[in-house]
Amino acid sequence: MRLQKGDLACSLGTSDTLFLWLDSPKTVTEGHIFCNPIDDDAFMGLL
Repeated sequence: MRLQKGDLACSLGTSDTLFLWLDSPKTVTEGHIFCNPIDDDAFMGLL
């Protein structure tokens, strides 16, 4: 997908998901925060 800062990816199917670029990790109770595979100083959120 090659997401860049400011991008949001939406996958619709049996398990709808949103993937987004984050500048800093934020505590969330719904979803997951991952290391960003493109930018070592950023994160990815999965909802």
